[in-house]
Amino acid sequence: MDRFENLLKSAKNYLDSRKFSKAIELYEKALKKANPEEKAKIKRDLAFCLLRSGRLDLALKEAKEAEESFFRLGDDVELARARLLLANVMLEVGRSEEARGLSRGVYEFFKGTEHHKIVGLSQRLLGRAFAQLGDYGQAKDFFQDSLSAFRRVGDEGEILNSYNDLAFWGMATGDGGMALENLEKGLTISQRNTKMREEAALLGNMGTVYRKLGEWSKGEDYLRSSLELYEELNDTLEIARGLISLGRLMALRRELDYSEDLLNRALSLSQEHGYEREEAMSLESLGDLAKERGDLDLARDYYQRTLDIGRKLGQKDLINQVQRRRAELLVAEGKDLEEASRCIQEALKISQFLGDRSEEGCCYRVQALISEAQGNLEEAREGFEKAIRILRSIKEKFELGRTFLEQGRFTATALKEREQGLDLLQEADRLFSNMGPGCEYYRGLAKLEMAKVEPSLRSAVEHLRKAEDIFRAKGE
Repeated sequence: MDRFENLLKSAKNYLDSRKFSKAIELYEKALKKANPEEKAKIKRDLAFCLLRSGRLDLALKEAKEAEESFFRLGDDVELARARLLLANVMLEVGRSEEARGLSRGVYEFFKGTEHHKIVGLSQRLLGRAFAQLGDYGQAKDFFQDSLSAFRRVGDEGEILNSYNDLAFWGMATGDGGMALENLEKGLTISQRNTKMREEAALLGNMGTVYRKLGEWSKGEDYLRSSLELYEELNDTLEIARGLISLGRLMALRRELDYSEDLLNRALSLSQEHGYEREEAMSLESLGDLAKERGDLDLARDYYQRTLDIGRKLGQKDLINQVQRRRAELLVAEGKDLEEASRCIQEALKISQFLGDRSEEGCCYRVQALISEAQGNLEEAREGFEKAIRILRSIKEKFELGRTFLEQGRFTATALKEREQGLDLLQEADRLFSNMGPGCEYYRGLAKLEMAKVEPSLRSAVEHLRKAEDIFRAKGE
């Protein structure tokens, strides 16, 4: 075996072990020695590594060049694979229409042939594209067709990925039951056939679904199980992601010191292995912790570092989330509301572009807070109402509770509609109560706000007493 073949073999080993920075380095060296056909394949693998490491602008460039090379070589199957990878990258940068066009072209060319895997992959990407464009009916049809295609060839790995797709559809449309049903089907297969990596991914997604449904104890159990499997596999990328997911959940449960430990571990791992997207996600979550502790200067620094990485990588979802957080921080500080408005407008535009309904709803809530601070009370009312409609439609319980909490405070104090404000605060309290253990702190916040607007002195004192009991029990 010559040095060139050894180089490619080493690069492939790094790719398979998910050490993408090392693989990228070797593929870039190999490109200098490759013939045209070899270059096309190397560029496709390089684009995949760049995609997985979050370097989207470079991934897009290499994927385009790979697609053009395979077009010149005239190999329909290899060209299809290159086009599907390019469509995948386009979806990650929010170019949904172009991704849909590429995927549909591959699908139309290969449907009815024996290339069931290519058909299934093209149907999956069509489903993702339609979901980003807000057409969830078409998205579900293509996800189900994709599952059928993979069943025809017995590709269990892709079958499990299809169950994840359908679970995503369930959460995006507010059907948590469907999401859990599909993940449980996938878990049955993965556990029966000892597919550890796929099982770990499904367990992690179960944890995310339960977190979104407000069942935080179950969410924690599944996230821990997922992390344990990834640690057994020594998959450092997924370990970093698992630490971030668990750290975020622990922050919600007000276990702030433990959350900080998990997030710092994720940050160190991400920096050590060059996982820049995960580094940004760790920094963003550490910013949230700093804000919760009242260290707004530190939060601002973490958010700025997150934004810098997001812009460098071209990661629109990162930019979306951190700009919303920066806007919220500026409102909390009570200064530079113009900059807060610029941040939230960018965040809102990106959330709508990506079809991220949860983030869109949260953006409207922050926009309402900015409008309130600026004295635009009618705009604030409208912003809260938009946020409530969206978050209620997708059953995002925790963020919905937070929004009722802010809307109730605003209605009672800014609009002087105390009775209606109290009703909204009681709705927030009910939501947090139904979410079970872990949400006591947020019930305490609701009780505190209810005490401020309750017309009955006796009731106000009772709310204050309950809030005090909750905060004392949590050590707040």
